[in-house]
Amino acid sequence: MTVLVTGASGTIEVTGGTLTLNGTNTFSGTLRASGGTLSLNNMYAAQYATLDYNVADSGAFNFTSLPTLICGGLTGSGNF
Repeated sequence: MTVLVTGASGTIEVTGGTLTLNGTNTFSGTLRASGGTLSLNNMYAAQYATLDYNVADSGAFNFTSLPTLICGGLTGSGNF
């Protein structure tokens, strides 16, 4: 699924499969990949969002195709 995300708050949690963010999003809540893959294909895909990753999560963030990723913050007990 490929989407453009807007809004001021809340959490988008990927629990299975892949969610791809290709555009410049204005979502300012939390993005969490607890069981699936959150693929960020635009350096501004998470520019206002906080990326949340915990050691117990089996999901993944994928932004390897980007030379730079701008995000609003990082949180959680896992390593990015």
